[in-house]
Amino acid sequence: MHLIFKVLIALLSIPFLGWGLMILFSDSYFAKWQNSVWKEKGGEQWSKENVKYNRYGRGLGSIIIGLGLLRIVFFAD
Repeated sequence: MHLIFKVLIALLSIPFLGWGLMILFSDSYFAKWQNSVWKEKGGEQWSKENVKYNRYGRGLGSIIIGLGLLRIVFFAD
């Protein structure tokens, strides 16, 4: 794989990793997203399932995508 493609894919992985890590480990960053973007319908109270999905599902999913992109960069020929 050409070096330019590897660099572009590595740069693409950085936002995925950063966002996922911030969602998982920063309570204030997670609360910002939870209250602004992932709103409940009608302003209802968040259920525990939705909070777990938003934090662990989206956060870990983003980290897995970022690590997958880095795997392509380091192990693709």
